[in-house]
Amino acid sequence: MFARPTALVLLALLPVACGSPKIDVPVAEQTGAQLFISQGCVQCHAKDGSGSFLGLGPDLRDKGAFWDAGSLAEYLLDPAAFAAKTERLGAKEMPAYDMLDLAARTRIGEHVLTIMNGN
Repeated sequence: MFARPTALVLLALLPVACGSPKIDVPVAEQTGAQLFISQGCVQCHAKDGSGSFLGLGPDLRDKGAFWDAGSLAEYLLDPAAFAAKTERLGAKEMPAYDMLDLAARTRIGEHVLTIMNGN
């Protein structure tokens, strides 16, 4: 198993090595699925939400009972602060998506809910 610093370096290199898909749509017009790709969520959680091969992002499937789109949008704003209020969560190295507005974070949340609920 990789040591945490090594895994983080590999994570940083993934966009270069694998090539992040380019989405030629402004963030404000992207769907939740497009944002999930363009914001790099797929690099840790995989497109289907199953988690990364390095174990960097948890499997998102079957976790829908704990979330709604609003709570996911709040979590994405500041994962560490959200996790500090929620005993069952650990923020680990989940980045904050404070550069996205509430509407974009909510669209990501809605997309993640479709993954979590197996749709």
